[in-house]
Amino acid sequence: MILRLSMLDIPFLLLAVELGMFLDIQLVVEM
Repeated sequence: MILRLSMLDIPFLLLAVELGMFLDIQLVVEM
């Protein structure tokens, strides 16, 4: 179960990082 959860958490973390970077780029472009 722990391995499964960690394996599922990694893609979500990557998605969160990508979304954060995308939002940062959007904010920089707007400024």
